[in-house]
Amino acid sequence: MIIKLVKNYFILLTFFLVSLTLVSLIPDNSIKSTIGKSIKTLKHEGLYPSIGLPHREIILDNFTDALILNTSYSVNSKKPFESFITNKRYSLPNTSNQITSLDAGYTGKTTQKVGYERYWHGNMTYLRPLLTIFSYSQIRNLLYFLLYGCFIAFIYLSKQKFGALFAIATIFSFIAVDFFYLGHSLQFSPVFLLGLLAGIFLLKLHKSNFSLFPLFFMIGGLTSFFDLLTAPLISLSIPLVVAIQFNRKKLREILQLCLSWTIGYAGLWASKWFIAAATFSPNAIHTAFDQLLNRTINKADVNFTHINTLKLNLYQLIGYDSFNRKFILVFFIFCFIFFAFFNKISFFRFKRAFPWVFVACIPYAWYLIVANHSYLHVWYTYRIQYLSVFGVVMGIGEFIDSQKVKRTIETIKRRISLFKFAN
Repeated sequence: MIIKLVKNYFILLTFFLVSLTLVSLIPDNSIKSTIGKSIKTLKHEGLYPSIGLPHREIILDNFTDALILNTSYSVNSKKPFESFITNKRYSLPNTSNQITSLDAGYTGKTTQKVGYERYWHGNMTYLRPLLTIFSYSQIRNLLYFLLYGCFIAFIYLSKQKFGALFAIATIFSFIAVDFFYLGHSLQFSPVFLLGLLAGIFLLKLHKSNFSLFPLFFMIGGLTSFFDLLTAPLISLSIPLVVAIQFNRKKLREILQLCLSWTIGYAGLWASKWFIAAATFSPNAIHTAFDQLLNRTINKADVNFTHINTLKLNLYQLIGYDSFNRKFILVFFIFCFIFFAFFNKISFFRFKRAFPWVFVACIPYAWYLIVANHSYLHVWYTYRIQYLSVFGVVMGIGEFIDSQKVKRTIETIKRRISLFKFAN
């Protein structure tokens, strides 16, 4: 197993280095036109626009999207290796506004650049080629197409393999974390795409003797490549629930898969720090560790506590509008009535429900560990509770007598048919 992990590590590392070198060779002038169009969109929308239903709007992070575009645009194609190692972007002095900095670099008002070397910025592997043809708004449409396509494929396959409950739990969980608007964001999309693709891969190719440990290692490594610490657990969560449903895994096996993902995530991410420190950014490791401590240990403000971090993420999941709270109250009343009528409790069912209860707690362990970041960025870190919602739905579902539900539905259908015939 260790040999497999080492082999996978070098496969991923080679892919990261080669792919970023190749896309960094794309001439800067080839994306200048689409960057200009993208800046117009960003200026029109602002740094943190809201989209969604009137009672359930989400906040977009155009601040970071502008930073991502800036990093892709600022690459020096004559020095490809140095460019993707240092990840320098245009910066306008005396402002933190990333849209303004991108515009200043585009119009030539600044030549100053700052580095962001602690991330791989793997989004450049698809973003720079796409920017030779498409603008920011057009790339958003492509992301929507990919996200919805992968979602439909995942639902279809999971319904075939596992039945209606698994598919319903997936749909409900994705609605709860506002998945259907995420194509609007370059920052938010990658972890969901990666998780869905990993889930589809497992659903299509899973066999009883299939080794999951190396696969989860690679998923974790790819997450560190594409993600900028948004909701990284999503890429773990989606294939994890598929693996659990396939094999009814025990707690030890679930922990092993989580550990494998974590080793891949942390190991490949840290590799960027060491490569940067050994080449063009001597302080890369020191900077990364400072940020690591900041995101986990340091207090965000005077109101910061670990309990408040948990509360804020839970409140964000529920929604702050009174309509959301009323809707959830009605929904829980309905669920309680449904459970009271159709429940079938036994020790065997408790045993089957336990893995779902366990995985439902994983996001809250993340919030306690990465507390500073989860407190400050609650408006997108709440999405890792996809796993919590899914686990709760599946856990409750284990206690539902499906045969009684089917008999009740058939009885209702017969009565409706008789009523129609009588009239």
